[in-house]
Amino acid sequence: MTVGRKVLFAIALPWTLTVSYPYVLLAVCLGFARDLRWHPGGVLTATWRTWWAKIWHFSTTVGKGQIFHPSADRGAEDSVDTRLEFHEQRHDFQVEDLMLLSLLLGTICLIGGATLVQAAILYWSGGLFQIPNFLAAGLRYGPAEQEGLEDKRSDLKRLTDNMYRQSEHERSAYAQTDLIGEIGGHDVSWDEIQRASVAYRKGNLKAWIADNL
Repeated sequence: MTVGRKVLFAIALPWTLTVSYPYVLLAVCLGFARDLRWHPGGVLTATWRTWWAKIWHFSTTVGKGQIFHPSADRGAEDSVDTRLEFHEQRHDFQVEDLMLLSLLLGTICLIGGATLVQAAILYWSGGLFQIPNFLAAGLRYGPAEQEGLEDKRSDLKRLTDNMYRQSEHERSAYAQTDLIGEIGGHDVSWDEIQRASVAYRKGNLKAWIADNL
């Protein structure tokens, strides 16, 4: 990890140790998940057991704790090399961003007269800052059907699905990792386009395509 990544890891540590890791470990201990893995960057992952995946259909990330659907195409244990893993990694980055924000807010409140405990609670709560995104998506889209699709689900089911899939942090992760363009005859994601643009500026785009696509 770079120095900056280590700093962000340290900033997110209160949430990581009290929520992210316990979330994965508890799911494994209670029999909801299996295949515990440790990834670079301090990410702990597992895979939902088939019986639970029939009830909960999603890979789910809570910061540096990630549990994948059993149908997911997971890569090598020591790397993040599938599109889904890159998608979940974006949620990890989002939590790091929020923890940095909550640290700044807690520091400002402490300077402004809040107690150390109050400031610490505000700092820790940064991982919860994504929750309003779900509520906002519910208000924004409601139980609307997906355009062009016949949707026979109940209004409640469509509402909860929209709250999850249409939340801005989820849409952001999809936007960065879904295939949206083409480079050298290969379908690429937004994240790959960004990396390719750096290679292009350095004059080695062909080599980058050969090595990465």
